[in-house]
Amino acid sequence: DSVWNEQGISIPIVITPPYWQTWWFIGSLVVGLGMLLVGGFKWRLNTIREQNIYLETQVSERTSELREMNKLLETEVEQRKRAEEALAKHAAEELYNSQARFQAIFDNVAVGVAVMSLERRPITFNAATERIIGYNAEDLRNVDPRLLAVPEDRGMDVDLFKDLIEGKRDSYVMERRYRHKDSRIFWARVNYSLVRDLNGKPD
Repeated sequence: DSVWNEQGISIPIVITPPYWQTWWFIGSLVVGLGMLLVGGFKWRLNTIREQNIYLETQVSERTSELREMNKLLETEVEQRKRAEEALAKHAAEELYNSQARFQAIFDNVAVGVAVMSLERRPITFNAATERIIGYNAEDLRNVDPRLLAVPEDRGMDVDLFKDLIEGKRDSYVMERRYRHKDSRIFWARVNYSLVRDLNGKPD
């Protein structure tokens, strides 16, 4: 209006910033991020705790299973040990009874029985053998049994005895003359039988 105004006129202008630049949005964002971090941290702790509990449970179960298996193994070992001991005892008893029966027959049989090595060296003989040939046990240990036969009959079974010790035959029977300790001559029927070891070889 062409009139000078010494006081002047002001027009207030208020500029509103966008919401992402407001202090309440930034504060909410910071609070939200903080809560998210805290929540993630707690979730991670809970996950680790649950994993630990699961692992402890698994370890406990495996430990229990191992203990049960150990108990079963100990029981099985103990049972097997007892069974082996029982078998060994039974085998020992059977062996003893077998040896006792053999010894009883060996000692009381009416015919002469002798056990010789493959070199025809006497190992043991019964009382009937001593009566038949007149030599006692001490004499027979120092005598070659082949020399008890008369000279004409000593070589009669050379080939048969060779076949015997080579495993070609299990036994053979022959008759020949022997000289008694008192020098009288008598006929004897001799049965040679081969004893084999566990591998089937002559023993």
